Amino acid sequence: MSDVIIQLVLSGILWGSVYALIASGLTLIYSMMSIINFAHGDLLMLAMYFAFTFFLKFNIDPIYSFPVVIILLGVVGFIIYKILIRRVIEAPMFAQVFCTFGLGVFIQGLAQFIWSPIYRNIPTPVLSGVWRIMGISVSKSQVITAIVAISAALLTYIFITKTKTGWSMLAVSQDSEAAALMGIPVEKIYSLTWILGAALIGLAGSFMMEFYYVYPTVGTVFSNIALITIALGGFGSIEGAFLAGLIVGVVESFSGFFLPSMLKPVIVFSLYLVVITVRPKGLLGRVS
Repeated sequence: MSDVIIQLVLSGILWGSVYALIASGLTLIYSMMSIINFAHGDLLMLAMYFAFTFFLKFNIDPIYSFPVVIILLGVVGFIIYKILIRRVIEAPMFAQVFCTFGLGVFIQGLAQFIWSPIYRNIPTPVLSGVWRIMGISVSKSQVITAIVAISAALLTYIFITKTKTGWSMLAVSQDSEAAALMGIPVEKIYSLTWILGAALIGLAGSFMMEFYYVYPTVGTVFSNIALITIALGGFGSIEGAFLAGLIVGVVESFSGFFLPSMLKPVIVFSLYLVVITVRPKGLLGRVS
């Protein structure tokens, strides 16, 4: 039984790291602009399709093409900000919601037109197979993805808290008007935020193609998980998003083993409701 528990915990941590990486980009954007990007999961789907296309057309595995995918998603994030987001920053919340929701619908339709609704995956990924450690089986691809996710989250945290640009981002997140009066280029910080947020999702999408499949609406599944993750961890907290991602992963792992799989979302949402009842700002949410 102890082996089973260890297996479930490891599986939960591996998936939780992926959830944390996905949520990191979402919470980064929210912390800067107080905008929830409902198209975030669809950007993940786009990154997965980019990685798949590199494999399909050039036989390049996602583990090698991920730098290009990151750059492509960064460009997409920049374009989205310049064309759409900067026009609704000062708009009512409902305008922001419908803007990003409509963007997600557009991306889904575009993906279905270009790649069709068929489920796609990498048939022979470089990171296929498992490692066996003391009788415990772990997926090579998920272990590497977890290491990448943890490294990316740590580097993002260091960038924001230890660099001049990061300090400018923190200043903008606290008070954009005061930051502008201090000479901080708020517009450039907003652009950079969307580039970084999209780049993080590009990294996640690339490595997920090593062990997952992609279809036009796959982003909806991970959007829901990301929203729960950042709400559980605390809106605007990257550390909270990472902690909550691990918790969600472990809870899903155990509930999927001991309960019917259809109840996994119910358990995760129930956990969220319990936490916000006790701590409305989430586990590590910022105090106003």
